[in-house]
Amino acid sequence: MTDTGAAQDPQVLLRRLPEEERAYFLAQYRKLASAAVESGTGYAALQRFLGVWSIRARARRPSGDEVTARIREIRDGAPTVPVEDFIAQHLGMSRVEAGAWWRRRVERAAGGR
Repeated sequence: MTDTGAAQDPQVLLRRLPEEERAYFLAQYRKLASAAVESGTGYAALQRFLGVWSIRARARRPSGDEVTARIREIRDGAPTVPVEDFIAQHLGMSRVEAGAWWRRRVERAAGGR
């Protein structure tokens, strides 16, 4: 069982967020917290904001430096996993279905340019 209150604590979120996102989070938090205090009606918006950011904080994304380091490792011969295998495992589908799913995503993204 997770403690939702702790997960939505602004201090906890600041520690969990990547450094490059902290200033934006803090500015938005201060704005919404001020509005909630001043109007008394913005509390729900503040709670939604903290809920969304708690999800972002749990879904940690690597920093640019981490991505660059991993690319170097792969170029130097580190083992990799085909995208179809990764998708199949994480979405619970066959490798063939995963390949088709991935191709549709790539085509849709390319069409949106």
